[in-house]
Amino acid sequence: MKKVTFILIAIFALSFGVKAQNAIGLRLGAGSASNVEVSFQTPMSMDNRLEFDLGWNNFVHGDNGTWTNISLSGTYQWVFPIINSLNWYVGPGAMLSFYDISHSGHDNDHFGIGVGGQIGIEYAFDFPLTLSLDMRPMWNFIGYTKNWGGIALGVRYRF
Repeated sequence: MKKVTFILIAIFALSFGVKAQNAIGLRLGAGSASNVEVSFQTPMSMDNRLEFDLGWNNFVHGDNGTWTNISLSGTYQWVFPIINSLNWYVGPGAMLSFYDISHSGHDNDHFGIGVGGQIGIEYAFDFPLTLSLDMRPMWNFIGYTKNWGGIALGVRYRF
């Protein structure tokens, strides 16, 4: 699991040199397979961007053991203005997930690959802060086959 964590962090860190105008922050809530994600956005042009999210989640199921997940997701987003600093966005995405499921003295590692999309709304303040509310459903087609999704709150610093 340590190797997987290192690989995900290295991929995420390498994405920082892509463009000069970026945003970094957190996605909190039921987004994809993780409850907490470090989120990075980089524009491709005026109307679209890439978003990368590195997430972590840990569930304790009482006597049934624990379930830990590390995920890396990426989405391509088209951004559409509504009024002033309020935008909505939508786009396709993919996710890699690594799971450690421990119960009854057994430890099982799993790998998952999923596809899906993201849709949301965001507000960019006059100072370099953006708030967003979005949904990113993903369906794993390799590994632990489960539909991941839910609404997440994003808080990002623009630089």
